[in-house]
Amino acid sequence: MSSLVRSVIIAVAALLACCVPAPVPPDGGNTFTAEPGGVWVLCEGLWRQNDSELWFASATGATGDVVQLMNPEAPLGDTGSDILRRGDTLFVAINGSRCIDVIHAVSGRRITRILLDGRKEPYRLALADDSTLYCSNLNDDSITEIDARTLDVRLLHVPVGPAPEGIAASSSIVAVANSGLGDLRRTEEGAGSVYIYRRFDMLRTHVIDGLINVASIRIDQPRNTMWVTYRHLPSQPDSLGGLVAFDLASYAERGRWRVAAPRALEIDRSTGDAYVLHADGIDVVATGALRRVAWHRSQGDSVWYSLGIDPRGSLWVGDAKSYRTPGDVIVLDRSGHEVRRMRVGRNPTAFAFP
Repeated sequence: MSSLVRSVIIAVAALLACCVPAPVPPDGGNTFTAEPGGVWVLCEGLWRQNDSELWFASATGATGDVVQLMNPEAPLGDTGSDILRRGDTLFVAINGSRCIDVIHAVSGRRITRILLDGRKEPYRLALADDSTLYCSNLNDDSITEIDARTLDVRLLHVPVGPAPEGIAASSSIVAVANSGLGDLRRTEEGAGSVYIYRRFDMLRTHVIDGLINVASIRIDQPRNTMWVTYRHLPSQPDSLGGLVAFDLASYAERGRWRVAAPRALEIDRSTGDAYVLHADGIDVVATGALRRVAWHRSQGDSVWYSLGIDPRGSLWVGDAKSYRTPGDVIVLDRSGHEVRRMRVGRNPTAFAFP
C-alpha cells in the first residue's frame, strides 16, 4: 500500500470518527419501549441533589426513571427544568448539569448530551420550527440557539435582560421573559420586561415593560397572540400577579386578568384558549373571559406545581405534594374532573405529549 493511499485512508477514518455520535453507555440488559400515546413526565427532584428523573406515563401506569433504567451509568443529572418533544426526540434542559439531554422518545436511550460552556444553565426551552431550538439561561442573562436536527450550537450567547425565565418563538421572532428574580434584581434595567428578537439576525426590536416578575410566555401564532404571566413579589404580599395577552403585530395589550401567584401557562392549540395554573387552581381565558376550571388551594402536602395540555383533550397537573416526597400526576378532563392519578418522582415539572 502506498503512503498516499494510507494517508487518504487515515484521513477518511478520522473524518468518520468525528461524525459518530457520542457513545451511549451500556444499558445492562434493560429494555423499554414507549407505548404509543404515552406522555413523558420530567421530575426535577430536589435542587442540587442530582436526582432528576424522566418518567413515562401511559394507560397502564407510570414507569420511572426511564433514563436511569436505560442509561445506568449516566443518569439525568441536576436539575431538570423543562422538556420538549420533536418527533421521536426529547430535549431535556438540565440546568445544574449545564446541558441539554437528547433522548430517544421510544427507547429512552440517550442520543447525546449538548454541553453549554461557561456559566450557562439552561432553564426553559422553545422550538421555533422543526430545525431550531432555543433555551433561556437563567443565571448568565442569555439565550442559546441550537440546530434541532444536527444538535449543533448555532449561537451560544445572545444577551438578554436580568434572569430570563420563559421563552417562546414563532417563525419570525423570539420572545424572552426577564423576571429579575422577583425582589432580588427588580431594580436592574430590563427586569420585569419581555424582549422581542428578530430571528434572522437576533436583533432586539421591541421591549414590553411593566410586567413585574414576569415568568411564563407562549406564542399562539395562528391567532396572532402572545400570552405572558407575571407573579406577585414577596415584598408586596397584596400583589396577586396575572395573565396578559398581547397582539403579535403591534405588541399592544389585548387583555389582562388577575390571578393568585401563577405557576404555569399553556395554550390549547386547537382553540387558542389560555390555561393558567395558580395558587387557587386552574383558570381558562376563553372568548375574552376568565373562568375557573378546577379549584385547588396549593398548600401543605398538595401543591399543584405544573400544567400540560394533551392535544387529545385532557389537562395534566403535576402535584409536588410537600416538594420532598414522590409526587403525583393528575389527569383532568376539560371540566376539571379527575380522570386518573399516578405516582411519579419528586416535583413533576413538565410534560412532553405525543
